[in-house]
Amino acid sequence: MLSSLETLPTSIEAYLLEAGFSSTELLILKRLLEDDALTLRQIASKTGKSTGVLDQALKKLLRRNIVTKESINDTIKYAIVSLQSIAKWVEEDTQQKREMLQRRRQNFDAFIHSLEMNQKRPDMQFYDGDEGIVLAYRKLLEFSKETLHYFPVVCSIEDDPLRDFRVDYFRERRRRGVFSRFIVHNTPLGRRFASRDPFEYRKTLLIPEDQHPISFEKVIAGDVIACFNHGEKRVCFLRYPELAESERRLFERVWKQQENVLGPTPAAVPSSTPVVPLSTRTFSSVREFFLTKKSIALFASFALIAGTVTYGLYSENFNLNVQRVRERGMAIATTAATQIDANDINQIHSGMDAKKPEFQALLKRLCLIKSKNENILYVYIDRPTNDKNEPWEVVADSGYGDPTLIKDWNHDGKIEDWEQLNSPGQRYPHPDFDQETELSRVSSILVEDEWGNYYDSSAPIYDRNGKVVAVLFVDIGLQQVRELTAQSFTAILCFIGIFVLLVFIRLMAFNRSLVMEMWIILQLRQTLIALSICVGILFIVLLWFFFVR
Repeated sequence: MLSSLETLPTSIEAYLLEAGFSSTELLILKRLLEDDALTLRQIASKTGKSTGVLDQALKKLLRRNIVTKESINDTIKYAIVSLQSIAKWVEEDTQQKREMLQRRRQNFDAFIHSLEMNQKRPDMQFYDGDEGIVLAYRKLLEFSKETLHYFPVVCSIEDDPLRDFRVDYFRERRRRGVFSRFIVHNTPLGRRFASRDPFEYRKTLLIPEDQHPISFEKVIAGDVIACFNHGEKRVCFLRYPELAESERRLFERVWKQQENVLGPTPAAVPSSTPVVPLSTRTFSSVREFFLTKKSIALFASFALIAGTVTYGLYSENFNLNVQRVRERGMAIATTAATQIDANDINQIHSGMDAKKPEFQALLKRLCLIKSKNENILYVYIDRPTNDKNEPWEVVADSGYGDPTLIKDWNHDGKIEDWEQLNSPGQRYPHPDFDQETELSRVSSILVEDEWGNYYDSSAPIYDRNGKVVAVLFVDIGLQQVRELTAQSFTAILCFIGIFVLLVFIRLMAFNRSLVMEMWIILQLRQTLIALSICVGILFIVLLWFFFVR
């Protein structure tokens, strides 16, 4: 028997330990089964435990009627009553634990039942003051994905004390996807309230004032009915599922009855699956996007990027047109220089020579060049001098005899001789550092002086011996460059186009579901047919403008 107990399987020992036996008690039982009766000191010597620990364990075994205490030869010894006593105690202990677990289960069921009973009882909460109203509105967002409102519109949005909060509240509703439907009276204020529906992520139904009285705001959200008294700044929450369901059905009935009068409304659907109109989703998303501080900074960045790109494109286009104007001026000067007779130039040296037929021939030729080419400011012929301070001398000028060219160019209050350089023999008072270039080849430079900003193109005039006798100058103003740039490049349209493109990309990233809905709509057959008709009409109009106009 001893060997069998000393080699108890782990599962049996674990079972006895779970039944309430301690390891010390199991050790005592093994030694008592080995020797029928032992004193306390004998048990201590065989188990290696102290007598104090063994005494406490033996008292427990005595109370369980598993071990008995006997006096043998005037010595107190302990012995096991019987093996059946152990089995009986284990059975009784197991039964007690089973009954205890059964009572716990019954207590838990009673607790759950009491909770269910309490949940069916109406629960009321109250909020006071402006902070209480704000807190109540925010709590409504936790109960449902759609809120139904009976709303008395008594003031405009500008006069609403909660105007700033309602902006933040709209953004929070839009972020959480909580759609709202409102029933308001058909008054001027009510119609103005309904006009902002697409921007407020809501749908409003207008009803006659005598059809349904609305003296305070009532909101149905989930199983909660909220009553807002804005005059006294009090809010009451009533959590009553049956009453909330009844109010919701009444709201839907009023909504559908008015629908039959006004026509179908996209938002008139059960609150469990609210369908938000595409226009509302679009405008409310745009409004939410524009309200954030980050969006303002983002728009500023977009404007800076669009402006930088536009300026770069404009500068590139401007430079290309500058090159075109320079080449045009050089071409005019080169062509006209070959038509000038050097002998006529040699006959003109002073203002007295203006009556000679050679001067009249040159003047007629210069005026013809100016009249046949647009945007030319001045056409004139100058010959070089040996004076470094006055390097050029006038031969002929297309503005000869034009009184409009005689004025105070430097705005010093008097008209000097050099300010009317259109008579033969007059000289320039300023040095010219490009004289060598202008005498040797065709050139064009940008000039900014008293006569304005223009491109000065020049071509040398040769005599029969190939010697340069004079230079023909053709001045084209920057106005032509600006006109050409404006014709081929509209900066404001380019800026707006780039800016709108960046905003559209941001909106796509901001609300992908909205973009997906728009993409689905574009794929509908009706939409494709409408787009095809519009493209066809546009094509016909363009053909008509091209061939008829």
